Amino acid sequence: MNYLNSKRRVEGLGFEFNKYAFNQVRFHNSNETPKHYFCKAIFCKVLKDMDLSFFTEFEFPNKAEADIYVVDKHKVFEFETKRCPLTKAKKESQYRRWGMDLHIIYTDSVPDTAIEAYKHFLATYI
Repeated sequence: MNYLNSKRRVEGLGFEFNKYAFNQVRFHNSNETPKHYFCKAIFCKVLKDMDLSFFTEFEFPNKAEADIYVVDKHKVFEFETKRCPLTKAKKESQYRRWGMDLHIIYTDSVPDTAIEAYKHFLATYI
């Protein structure tokens, strides 16, 4: 989806369109682990190669921030380092209310090399 159509879709849902987060990989904060950022960056590379539009650190009206929101698919992807049922339930309640599919990807299940991580994401999530 191109820039203008992505802008229309996002604003039509009542969200703010942040041009600086559109098809860009952004840090969340200084506490983001290297593996978390690596996963986010490689996943965004897959999305770009598939010609899909996305936002990183996409802010919702309830102030939740998704690691990645894929506009074309209306899906949210969150990278988590710890497997915690409470975190999963919290994330589900934050995003499902907007009718989005939520996919939690645990960073320990992602290969450590860029090429293997790329193949993993392409085969598993796209």
